[in-house]
Amino acid sequence: MNYKKLHDAIIKKAQIRNYTKKDKKRLREESRTYLEQHHIIPRCIEKNESEENKVYLLLREHFIIHKLLIKIYPDSRKLKTAFHFMVYGHQSKCLNLTSRDFEYAKRLCVESKKGVKLSKDHRKKLSIARRKRICTEETKEKLRGKIPWNKGKTTPLKTRLKQSAIKKGKPSPRKGSKHSLETKEKLRIINTGKKHSLETIEKLRKIKKNCKKVIVDDMEYLSTRECAGILGINIPVLKHRIYSSNFPNYKYKKIN
Repeated sequence: MNYKKLHDAIIKKAQIRNYTKKDKKRLREESRTYLEQHHIIPRCIEKNESEENKVYLLLREHFIIHKLLIKIYPDSRKLKTAFHFMVYGHQSKCLNLTSRDFEYAKRLCVESKKGVKLSKDHRKKLSIARRKRICTEETKEKLRGKIPWNKGKTTPLKTRLKQSAIKKGKPSPRKGSKHSLETKEKLRIINTGKKHSLETIEKLRKIKKNCKKVIVDDMEYLSTRECAGILGINIPVLKHRIYSSNFPNYKYKKIN
């Protein structure tokens, strides 16, 4: 099928109609006919902002044109994303789309993003944009009453094993990073005056009871964590010394 010929025929029809911005407002008020501006040569192909390269299309025409553009430029990731947004975005409310269109748009978007790695600058821009987002009081109120989608759900064993295999041998993303003085101060202010609930206190008591006491050079410590913290060594190093015959002064306290 000659997709370019179909594309040009729709564009020519729209150019003959010669709708303007004023017509867009008028038609919307009179007959609820929606018009959208379209670049004949897409901006991702050629940056041409001249009036000759712009045309006003009906919603249905605009949708068909973008579907044809994917066929004309099959390697353009941006055109696939634009079509995906058209199907899943605000415009889909005004279009009578089929389930096949939704499936097709989603598949195109997923395939176009495969193997694409974002640059450091792009990631930085996204990070700044997300920080600027402010959650209004109305939104907060709505969220308060909602039950989290993952409440009570547990990750299947298969998934956990997969996640474990992926992370093996890779260093932790937080390794070597330290909180700034500002962050430490913020955390201190947030946690000052906080009290544990009776349930939490009971849980902590049970944990402390189950903890193995450690003896190092005749000094008794309540747990391996406490011992490692006071001696200034890692927990794995401490455990190695406890189980090793080379360190007879490191041992767990025997429970009668």
